[in-house]
Amino acid sequence: MSTTAASWDFPRGVSGIRVLLEVARELGIPITDLLDGSDLSPSSLTDADTIVDAAQEMTVIRNLVCLAGDRPGLGVAAGRRLTVGMLGVWGFAMLLSPTVSDLLDIALRHGHGKLSWIFMRPMLVRRPGSARLELDASELSPAVYHFILERDLTSTATAIGGIVGHQLPLVLETSLPAERRKALRAALPQSVSVGGSHRNAFVFDTATLTHPLPMADPLTAEAVERQCVDLAVRRARHAGLAGRIRYALHRRPASPPTLADIAADRHVDPRTIRRQLSAEGTSFRALHEEVRHRLALELLNTGELSVAQVSHRLGYSDPASFSRAFRRWTGHSPSAYLLRS
Repeated sequence: MSTTAASWDFPRGVSGIRVLLEVARELGIPITDLLDGSDLSPSSLTDADTIVDAAQEMTVIRNLVCLAGDRPGLGVAAGRRLTVGMLGVWGFAMLLSPTVSDLLDIALRHGHGKLSWIFMRPMLVRRPGSARLELDASELSPAVYHFILERDLTSTATAIGGIVGHQLPLVLETSLPAERRKALRAALPQSVSVGGSHRNAFVFDTATLTHPLPMADPLTAEAVERQCVDLAVRRARHAGLAGRIRYALHRRPASPPTLADIAADRHVDPRTIRRQLSAEGTSFRALHEEVRHRLALELLNTGELSVAQVSHRLGYSDPASFSRAFRRWTGHSPSAYLLRS
């Protein structure tokens, strides 16, 4: 069996999960049930800078499909809520592209494995007079296969339409069954033609590829692309060993694993862990501080816990130790932070 990670297994923003929360809320599904097993709290999803693992979002997707039933249109309902604005600097770079062809290049250059929200693997196939943006679903498990196809195809069509305008004809070929194609077609503008196929792809002819975009600004786009690179680097720091250690520390804040525990679980010497983390630009202490800092803010922001209770949940020996750490992170005491909030 191959141990290679799936191509969709990269850190991402919280937009995808926040959309799932909206769908669940409309269906009357408790948020605690939706987030079960993901190690995410509702408060953590209110911060636009929060970065999650793909596996966490996949857990939430599985929960939604299980709780709501794998009905046609469920993925469409999620996908149509994902907007260009949720793409952040990546979406802005595409908006500033000179043509649709340039948009596709930027989408692939900074998208999958870096800043994208989809789970399907994209590939751009250019031919004389046309181009196909193919979306490979072969890495998806059967339990979420149709939901993710619906969601990713709908969100991609919505994003393209939001950038190039909904008047430009767009051809979408999909392997979805007829009933699910019907739900997809009903949610998309009439300018999008949806047809059955053994593959999933958006097809662009020459006229569409050369179509100029209304907000084209190559100079600004170049600067925004540099921001895309910087953001991708920051997100990548949440992958690798550092990401796995963050996850382990987040799971047990009151009794966090030590460096020795992490090393024992991986059957290596603690010095090996230190070297690997140093190569990733961090340390075990820095990761522990980072996780405690973020959790402290989340717990205090609930408004339901005292400073002493937050201190206890984070594993501090006493509130004074927690207060000193919090002042070091923020410049304020926890009590002052609560008053400011």
